[in-house]
Amino acid sequence: MSKHVLEMRTVVNETDLSRLAGKWFAFMRDLEKKTVAEVETSYEEMINEIDLFEFNLSQNGIRVQTAEHDVHKLKEQESVLGKEIAQGGGKIVALKDSLVQERQERKHQEEYDAIAATILQHHDRATLAKEVDSLQKDIAQEEQDKSRQDRMLEMRSKQFQLLLTTIEDLEEELVGEKDDAEDDAMQT
Repeated sequence: MSKHVLEMRTVVNETDLSRLAGKWFAFMRDLEKKTVAEVETSYEEMINEIDLFEFNLSQNGIRVQTAEHDVHKLKEQESVLGKEIAQGGGKIVALKDSLVQERQERKHQEEYDAIAATILQHHDRATLAKEVDSLQKDIAQEEQDKSRQDRMLEMRSKQFQLLLTTIEDLEEELVGEKDDAEDDAMQT
């Protein structure tokens, strides 16, 4: 079947059309057999049926126009929704990119905070330089003290050697005097 026939069948109800045709054929039969009053009654019935058919046709036309209008509106809504979906997709992509960037910034911030905490555990350069200078002065002082103690130890060692040598000399002298005293005692 052609598209036009299908459209007409959807617009015109076939039962209405067959009923109208039946009234027409009945009117034509009544023209030959019946009286003028009966023919006028048949004529009125046929006119009423034609008016009803015309009313149904106009209703169907309005329905078709309404359906076309609805189809047009639905296409417009489909277009608008398509645009909104495309915009939403664009927003989703932008939000994903923003999320990735925010995560990267958060990671960098956490790394920065960890480095800052490590740095804060140590002294600043000025304080560290003062501590190094103080330690170098302490080392120099300790080296001077060590040098002085080494000299004193060497001097004490020499004094001890001198003391030992003097004790030995005194012992030898005492032994010599004792021997001399014994020799004198023997000679006498």
